Amino acid sequence: MDKELQSPEPLVKLRNHFKSPTKDAISAAKTCYSPGVISIEGLKESDIAEVGQTTYEGGHHTVYQHEMFEFELSNVSRAFTHDFLHTHPFYNTSQGSQRYVRLKEPKATLPPLRNKIAESIFKKAILRSYEVYDAITNLLIEYITSQYRTRVSAEKLAVKAEREIREKAMEAARYALSIAAHTHLIHTIDGVTLWRYFKMKNLTWEANIVVSKMIEEVRAVDPKFPAFAEKEGAYSKERAPETSFKGARDSDKFVEEFDTSLEGKRSKLVGWSADAEEVIADAVREVFGLPRSQLSDEDAIDLVLNPAKNPYLIDTVNLSIVSPLTRVLNHAQYTFKKKISHTADSQDQRHRTIPGSRPLTFAVNTTKPDYITPEIIRRCTEAYDLYKEWMDELWNAKNRLLDEVPYEYASYILPNSLAVRFPATGPLLHLWYKFTNRSCLRAEEEIWQVTMEEIGQINSVHPNLGKYLGPPCFVRKMAHNNREVSEDIGKIKYCNQGKLYCRQPVWTFYPDVDIENILRV
Repeated sequence: MDKELQSPEPLVKLRNHFKSPTKDAISAAKTCYSPGVISIEGLKESDIAEVGQTTYEGGHHTVYQHEMFEFELSNVSRAFTHDFLHTHPFYNTSQGSQRYVRLKEPKATLPPLRNKIAESIFKKAILRSYEVYDAITNLLIEYITSQYRTRVSAEKLAVKAEREIREKAMEAARYALSIAAHTHLIHTIDGVTLWRYFKMKNLTWEANIVVSKMIEEVRAVDPKFPAFAEKEGAYSKERAPETSFKGARDSDKFVEEFDTSLEGKRSKLVGWSADAEEVIADAVREVFGLPRSQLSDEDAIDLVLNPAKNPYLIDTVNLSIVSPLTRVLNHAQYTFKKKISHTADSQDQRHRTIPGSRPLTFAVNTTKPDYITPEIIRRCTEAYDLYKEWMDELWNAKNRLLDEVPYEYASYILPNSLAVRFPATGPLLHLWYKFTNRSCLRAEEEIWQVTMEEIGQINSVHPNLGKYLGPPCFVRKMAHNNREVSEDIGKIKYCNQGKLYCRQPVWTFYPDVDIENILRV
């Protein structure tokens, strides 16, 4: 190990905000009770404390959504972003991707171990994770390149595939990295969300540090944030209820029960709106004020889900969430129980309108290795052997750490491949959008596999809805085929990925797509 682990403290910078955040919120609150708009200039000093306290105590917190804060966050762990920043719907994040950027320097968050033995175990494991990541990346680049050479010319390989091969190798190799690995992101939230962060910061030790810095940054430009801070004062010093079961627990038994319930699936449909097709058809008629005699169930569903009749479905701005017609899809709900890796879930949870009851990373402590293996690693013998050996080594290190420190700290050395189990529920409106994006062959392998399973299961219970679900090229082809061909429609490109086109005419064989397709470049 010729490299040293770098563990700089979190960097938090407020890089953008409204000029007068608190005054913006208070003027908005006073506008609600005024015959006209109240300007910031028209506020009195007494308004801030008085109105701030009144709105807070009365639960009128939406006025604080007018306060917007854009942060630069660096040197924070992926465990933190997964367990804290991305577990709710009220944020926007642009985060550095391990899928597209190769990591060279070992940088990771070091928990407050305060134990030389634990610190030595932890640092060795993190450094080793970067070595394994680098080795697997190189092995997969060589393997994928050799597979590609059997199908295309050397010229095409050099011109078309070099970047894609590297990305596909990194996408799989990152599963070996620790969730303590550093990441960086732009994170934008409103005032009430920031205050919620502050009250919830004891959820994890890292959240306590980062959120405190965020509050400091905001108060440096707006000392009165939030307007009710003086009276509200200190947050609760009690530990969050989510940390109640930090001692002994039978996680191995939980894992066994959960996996058995999946019946061999990655994601199992366990609940759905039984009359979804009829309910959606009724809702369509209600939008237009039409009786059943003028619009049958089948035609109503076709009107909302057939892109040839509903052009919102092929608009890249996703107009469906504001369209009165397409919003009827909110009335069909589906619940899935799923098992995916920590790294896949970090992507999956970005679909925040499909909430899941995700465990905190340190909530499930299995004694034996519990991880997901990318298919491309399974196919490369050298990479697979190294990967399995590393997972055993890593869990042994974690178990040794438990003799020295709490599991909350020990869990930070666990890998991106760590299996995460949870239920998720969402309306068809938001599932439709997710399925469209994640059934594309450009999606991450694991997310693609889960998406295809979920589409198939919805299709089995509600075929009149499920038949419209598929990747962008399938949806666009449907729009082209089922409409009178005009000059504009004729110009529709089935693939919306441009130069990133997977070079497979998926629209001609969907849904008959297998793992071979997603592994190719």
